[in-house]
Amino acid sequence: MPTMNSQLPCQLSGTACERFVDILVRIAEANNVWSCGPDMNQRRRVGIRIADKFIPHSHIAHRILGSCLCPADNHDLEDISGFKPELVAGGQGVEAYRHIGGAIAAVLEGYPFLVDMQSRADLKQFRQESAAEAKQERLAELAGNQAGKQAGRLIRDYLNEAIGLEELRNGLLELLCQARLDQADSVRQT
Repeated sequence: MPTMNSQLPCQLSGTACERFVDILVRIAEANNVWSCGPDMNQRRRVGIRIADKFIPHSHIAHRILGSCLCPADNHDLEDISGFKPELVAGGQGVEAYRHIGGAIAAVLEGYPFLVDMQSRADLKQFRQESAAEAKQERLAELAGNQAGKQAGRLIRDYLNEAIGLEELRNGLLELLCQARLDQADSVRQT
């Protein structure tokens, strides 16, 4: 049975992507509390916390996925260091937090079709764009939607105790973040 005691050290250092992953893991861990087994309410709690954290409160997606309390904890994140290039390409930048966080929340709250609807809208915009940078941004939005959907499934697996906390963190890092050069070098040397 999960406990509130952290099995991982509080990271929150490194690249912006690593900090993003650490925040996701901390939210999942803090809300992984149940009495009889995993349930929908547990997943919804995690989804709502993630929506509150990464979707602007004025955005329509927050009205659907976030809490009505609108905590002031919604961050204006400006750093995109360490994210995979395909997630922040073009002018996408910090909007990656919204796409990924929104997709995670939609999956956890039981609305994965919202991710598919957003992807269809983004694909339509991609087809209408003529500027190369705008096309790159649309591709980044599509990649962020899919990465968020996969990240939501990983978090769901953790909440269902199919994977552990360390496996969740490593899975999210692999999915969202660029491999660090020093880590890649050590793997090559072994």
